[in-house]
Amino acid sequence: MKQLFWIAALAATAACGDNVDNNDDSTDADMTMIDASTDDDGDIDAPVTPDAPPTPFEVPAPFGIPASTMGPDQMQSVAVDPDNNFVIAGFAAQTPTGPRALVVVKTTPTGPVQSFGTMGIAVIPQVLFAGGNDEIDVAVQSTGHIIVTATIADETVTTDRDIAIVRLTPAGALDPAFGTGGVLRLDVAQGLTNAGVTTTPDTTRSVAIGPDDAIYVHGATRNTTGDGLRTDTDFFVAKFSATGTPATYGTNGIFTFDFDYLDAPGTPAPVTARGMQVLADGSVIGSGYTATAPGMGMPIAPLLYKVTPAGALDTNFAGGLFYETVLARMTEIYAFAVQGANLVTAGYGREAGDNNKYISLRFNTTTGVRDLTWGGEPNGAVVFDPSDGDVTNNARNALALPNGKTLIVGSSGTGNPDQSAAFAVLDANGELDPAYGDGTHILPLGANAVDHFWGAAVSDTHVMIVGYSGYGATQTEELNDNSFGLVFPIR
Repeated sequence: MKQLFWIAALAATAACGDNVDNNDDSTDADMTMIDASTDDDGDIDAPVTPDAPPTPFEVPAPFGIPASTMGPDQMQSVAVDPDNNFVIAGFAAQTPTGPRALVVVKTTPTGPVQSFGTMGIAVIPQVLFAGGNDEIDVAVQSTGHIIVTATIADETVTTDRDIAIVRLTPAGALDPAFGTGGVLRLDVAQGLTNAGVTTTPDTTRSVAIGPDDAIYVHGATRNTTGDGLRTDTDFFVAKFSATGTPATYGTNGIFTFDFDYLDAPGTPAPVTARGMQVLADGSVIGSGYTATAPGMGMPIAPLLYKVTPAGALDTNFAGGLFYETVLARMTEIYAFAVQGANLVTAGYGREAGDNNKYISLRFNTTTGVRDLTWGGEPNGAVVFDPSDGDVTNNARNALALPNGKTLIVGSSGTGNPDQSAAFAVLDANGELDPAYGDGTHILPLGANAVDHFWGAAVSDTHVMIVGYSGYGATQTEELNDNSFGLVFPIR
């Protein structure tokens, strides 16, 4: 595979004024990592303190992450290591249709960590990504070891999908003591035949680190009961020790939740797994949604559930499952941030029509009871349009910021392929936070492309958001998926 590269440019004084060229992967100054959060003297701006005079929030220019010159690259997630470095995970390919190798980047707010991998980037050709646009996630253990999860092809069944759990050393090398050469394969369900097609798309959506550096993986798998036909999908949470040994958890280290519609018990129900958080006691909260709920009068309904530290469904949380109508037409829970005794969700939905809006809900993390007063909105659903216009909006992730604030990232635009990356900040009361301008921001990353922000992480002083400008199936050497990031100080 062609060597991937990472350019460090500390031209801080030019950061805020530079535009990013989004139409190619060239290695000019537009594709360098620029600290967009520095002032004219090159020093990193300190976060605003309660005693400091208020200053207007300026959205910095997104910077390109040049992971590939002629093929697609997507950065999908970001975490923070014990030294407050940002760790970014995604994939990159050498050519428009070439194999997509797993890629991990380590960087500070001002530039890559040169000692990590090769000039800040570690390429893992042993793991070829076979999933979609949000099936790579990253978390960091207390030792600095990096855990990355990704959907990969099954070893024998070409239409089947498994999950790779990868452990890197703090320096960016595969950990030989973990799995096989640093890679652990998770096959939740093997391929089943339905209408002559054998497939079991095990997918991973999120990874998290719990007590004792245990590894938790959240995803979805096809149901394997009954006559063996592929009928529906189930949630799963798998738990491993810090070094990859299956834990005493659920059944053989895996908790599986076979969801049935409440008003049609026994009806096979497709689910999409999304976010996950591990609490201090080792319990897990997972989120997602289901399609076409019979009798509920809506095509998509939100789901939220909790797993005990032993790997069983916690029936004290929302009666075992939160599943109810919020917006009449559609409501999704993509991800959520834990804020003390509560969790704040990010997703999208709509009452009617075709244009989605961002939606945020708040729940008690112990009882699963939804706060119907959240944001002072009717029914406790904070619904807003980042574009303030008649376009569709898709919220993809949530991040807890200090002082009870919540960052929500995603996209906004008139439709495919005209989408721009977007983010918003809610304050502790569920209202758009004026400390971050008007609270919502839209940033075009590419020309005539589908732009997304997918991942976000917070260090001690800065926030990083990562995503990409996407070109769908029309990948060429000139126009292909390009990765981007955004860094700004916490306010």
